[in-house]
Amino acid sequence: MRIHYRAIHKTEVDAALRLWHEVFGDEEWYFRSTLDAEPTRKLYQTLAAFEDDGTMVSAVHFFVRPTRRPDGVPERMGAIGNVATLERARRQGHSTRLLEMAIENMRRERCVWSMLMTGVNHHYERLGWKTVPTRYREGGLSRQPCAATEGIEVRRHDPLAEPRCWEPFQAIHRVYNRVRPLTHVRPNVYWPLVVQPRLQNPPKAVWTARSQGTSEPSAYLVAHLGDREAAVLELGWMPNGRECTGALLEAFRAEAAGKGVERVRLHLPDDPVLEPHLQAAFPGLETRTSGHVMVRPIADGVTMEELEERFRLPGAHHWPLDDF
Repeated sequence: MRIHYRAIHKTEVDAALRLWHEVFGDEEWYFRSTLDAEPTRKLYQTLAAFEDDGTMVSAVHFFVRPTRRPDGVPERMGAIGNVATLERARRQGHSTRLLEMAIENMRRERCVWSMLMTGVNHHYERLGWKTVPTRYREGGLSRQPCAATEGIEVRRHDPLAEPRCWEPFQAIHRVYNRVRPLTHVRPNVYWPLVVQPRLQNPPKAVWTARSQGTSEPSAYLVAHLGDREAAVLELGWMPNGRECTGALLEAFRAEAAGKGVERVRLHLPDDPVLEPHLQAAFPGLETRTSGHVMVRPIADGVTMEELEERFRLPGAHHWPLDDF
């Protein structure tokens, strides 16, 4: 049977969503939300392999994401996602061919470089991607309060009861990350279409904080709280919200301790403002690395060494809520 490789047609978007759902198991909303959050998306960003009868057996998509370079200026990054092939059609070279087409189309879209997340790194190494270590931290959990909260009002939000609980911290995120290398510059449409459902599925814990005398929140924290494990996924503050960071981390520590959590994972950039609070609340902190991120130059003149260096820059960070 012949296989046809091409960009999908408008009527085939649902077929791609069904394929990704079948292969990955995630609900279709996860894939549809990221597609819809890119208003200028072209159909040729989704490439697929079809059998003679029109059955889609493999698909690859790339997002064009404005991502901050070392000087803080956004540039176009090609985010490879949703690389999926039906079980019966694997090991026949379909995704390799589609990735080759995606590389050409990323050049067509003026992408400077590409990033992907995977557990099968060798599959992409053949096509020029290289693994870059990404850092996170793990530590224990203090059983004693670790930060003073006098004069600071901390509010806990439930994303299921407050679907738009992201609105108070949308501006905080923008200001806190305005020059941070590797961060995705979230367009306004991205918040209700991507951030909101990710806060709800599974439900995250969200806190905002403000100091006395201020009417709006000046800091926020997003976390995953399980029965035995927890993780800080996102945190940020306005210039007038530095004193709120300790109170937010204390709110997270206290709730995690109440659930019997013994160890926590912190997905946070290096920041001297946070360090004293982190050391007090999470004893025995250790820096660990993950090898699930890969990068590749796309534009002429961009080197792999330059891309690797970006991940070592102080404060550089990719937030988990922006995973693809």
